[in-house]
Amino acid sequence: MLAAGVAHADPVNLLTHRPAIVNVGSTVAMGTKKDWREICISELEIWGTSVTPTVNTVPPVYVNSFEPPPPLTEDDCTRLLAPANVSTSVYVLSDRYGLCEMVDTTNPHDPFDLMRHTLTLVALPRKQALPQTVEIDSQINEGLGGATDTRLRIDMLSVGDESLVIAALGSSTWNNLPDADPSALPRPSTKFTLYRATSTGLAQVLEVDGNEGCAFAESVLPLKNGKSRSLLDYTCGKTTKHFGFNGTRYVQR
Repeated sequence: MLAAGVAHADPVNLLTHRPAIVNVGSTVAMGTKKDWREICISELEIWGTSVTPTVNTVPPVYVNSFEPPPPLTEDDCTRLLAPANVSTSVYVLSDRYGLCEMVDTTNPHDPFDLMRHTLTLVALPRKQALPQTVEIDSQINEGLGGATDTRLRIDMLSVGDESLVIAALGSSTWNNLPDADPSALPRPSTKFTLYRATSTGLAQVLEVDGNEGCAFAESVLPLKNGKSRSLLDYTCGKTTKHFGFNGTRYVQR
């Protein structure tokens, strides 16, 4: 709320919208000036001459929100890359990069039959699609018998100044035949592939096996010179592995 002090102003002028003398103090807390008669202003016009040149501009207008629009949207991905016939997802990695995930299938009658996920890095804020993309296939089988399902999950992680994309491809085998032995089936597993955001697109920097309970996080290693180094931690169960970036890939320390 704006605190405005009205000095020597006729109250009738305020009601009839005739000019009044108004002192605007943006740094004055409301109620601290005993000799002021304070009012709540919904509209304010400033009359006078500026000591510096001014330019008429159209201010940004947001409806129902004071938050700025997102730096990358599904419409942007469609405009840059053409529509996907299954789905489009958007991820914002940082103020420099966003990610478009376009999912297509060759079988329009079964949207879960061999889905192709195309990951494209987008440079922000100019919204330019970078050429080095990644394609990952997943499949959800249906019917009688045994098969292996694969599902893709995309996550983001910042490690130091690096923006990483984590592609977790989980696999689970099943068999619904009456004589199937569940104990003979392999346990579900997940392959994690990490990509680094670069000026040319996504570059693979690490690949490890695990399960859906495994997780990545950033840690900080203090150095003897008083500085520090950001590390990538990979935790599976009670085991944590530390990886450092060598300029090309993440290697275990």
